Amino acid sequence: MKPIRFIATTAMAMVVAICTMAACAKGEIKKQPLSKPVPDWIQPDTIATAKLGNTLIDILFNSGRVRVYSVVPKETVNSDDIEVDDNFVCDSLLATLNHDQIVALRYTLLTSGSNYELQQQLVPLTPYCPEIAFEFKHKKTVAWVFVSLSDRKWGIRMGDKTLFRFNYLDGIMLTRFCNYFLSKKNTNKDTTTK
Repeated sequence: MKPIRFIATTAMAMVVAICTMAACAKGEIKKQPLSKPVPDWIQPDTIATAKLGNTLIDILFNSGRVRVYSVVPKETVNSDDIEVDDNFVCDSLLATLNHDQIVALRYTLLTSGSNYELQQQLVPLTPYCPEIAFEFKHKKTVAWVFVSLSDRKWGIRMGDKTLFRFNYLDGIMLTRFCNYFLSKKNTNKDTTTK
């Protein structure tokens, strides 16, 4: 009786092994496409979300193209001027941001709720003068983010209306980021005058 039980157990084990091998041989290894994870650190926090609202978040965080312009003051705005704030217009196109630069701008300026609070800031006593503007375009909608490095203010404009202005908290990274593009304008002027 014991040899029959041994043979039956061995036969069952062999059948299971053969079925397993057959299933593995027939089955194809399916490669799942890697999806890009949405990093939590680049998403706006609750304060930024409350201040911006869904429309602005959609434009600023889903825009495929962001252009950088230098900004100059102008007393009389013509119809062909692009006004990014009251009496401040685009002077020249400096660059079109690549993906990494867009992420850096969003992280340093747009995601942190501390950049939306006025009462926690020390406000420098320098004149307000936006020097650089970022054009965020999503589908057919355009939003302008402008930055005044002199008094550490930034704001957003849609259409012909400035929606708000705030002080930004950490000026070191944003100033370095903006000065990188503004230096391109100065370099272009130097090469054209020689």
